[in-house]
Amino acid sequence: MKLRSASLRWRVTLAFGLLGAVLSGLFAWATTFITEHYENVLVDGMLTGFAEDIDARREGQPGHLLALPQTHTLQGYLRKADGSGSVPEAYLRLPPGFTEIELGDDSDIHLGVFDLGGDRLYLAINEADVEPLETDLERILGAIVLFGTAIAGWLGWLLAGRTIAPVRRLAEAVEALPAHAQETRLARLVAADELGRLAAAIDGYQQRLVETEARERAFFADASHELRTPLSVVCGSTELLLEDGHLTERAQVRLQRLQRGVLNLADLLEVLLGLARGKSGPVERIDTEAWLTEVLAELRRDNEISVDVAADASHISVRPREAGLVLRSIVRRLGRSEPSVRIRLRVSAGSLSLDASPADSAAADPIEHSGSGDRRLGATLAGRLATQMGWAIDDSRLNQGRIAIAMSDPPA
Repeated sequence: MKLRSASLRWRVTLAFGLLGAVLSGLFAWATTFITEHYENVLVDGMLTGFAEDIDARREGQPGHLLALPQTHTLQGYLRKADGSGSVPEAYLRLPPGFTEIELGDDSDIHLGVFDLGGDRLYLAINEADVEPLETDLERILGAIVLFGTAIAGWLGWLLAGRTIAPVRRLAEAVEALPAHAQETRLARLVAADELGRLAAAIDGYQQRLVETEARERAFFADASHELRTPLSVVCGSTELLLEDGHLTERAQVRLQRLQRGVLNLADLLEVLLGLARGKSGPVERIDTEAWLTEVLAELRRDNEISVDVAADASHISVRPREAGLVLRSIVRRLGRSEPSVRIRLRVSAGSLSLDASPADSAAADPIEHSGSGDRRLGATLAGRLATQMGWAIDDSRLNQGRIAIAMSDPPA
């Protein structure tokens, strides 16, 4: 696991563990150093005392009667100035002072060499009895290093958890924010420290987004209202002209096309106004057949679009006005593909599906959209309104004239 990919808590734990290992190691080294130094000072003092005692006894009695220690732990050797006296060969060339001699059986000899008025005294202490204690000390210090590292890491894990908990709460609160702008009070979740400053900055940013969105909605609402008046005039004038019985057939066709465009523009303005409001109407449980008849009435008068409806659910829960605007926009979108289009609309509980094919095709082959200039439905006004209602539009097969809509159960 790379250090960068590890969580902050794990990195803090690792840092505490390394710190514990370093401190425990320093403690073990200091303890070993002091113990060995104390041992050397103690043994040197003992050997010096033995040498002074032997020197004092040597002056009061003949040399051949002088008794030197010869035990398992302490051995003494005296070499006269004339070269007499039995001394191990390994000791003869050593100068006066203290020397540590390592033996092959994991034991040491601490040797002291003393000058006694021309004679030389050798005192050796066998430290074999001390070696088990040193081994036990090494094991204890090793355990201290391991436990010290583990305890430091555990404390680091606990402290990091308590320290990072506010950061985690703040991150979860930010992740839970909706896609649209919304006022937040994240600064209340954390203390008034650097993290609180970050939370306050997020709150301020969200507040600016809310104000910007409010200005945009006000602009769209004003623009929609301003465009409604001239659009109503054009729509009314078109209806009056269509009622004129003296129009030629060619003029009627052109006026009908103009009327369809005006009605489409009116629906788009309604969609824009709904997006500007930012809120959808209430959810109602409606009769499917009656609602579709009303929504598709104007489109069915269009000779270029034929809509066949198959309702698997007799009643559905939708927002009638917004759902009707979205459905008409999608049907018009599919109807732009061919001069004459047949659209099969299937409604079931929680889903809508539309399948467009040429009206004069006996095999009812799906329409192949060229895709030039087309965008995904999610980027259109109707797509944004559908998202606002909680609908999910699957337009991945739009080039084949097929669209699927998942109608989630929206809150009332």
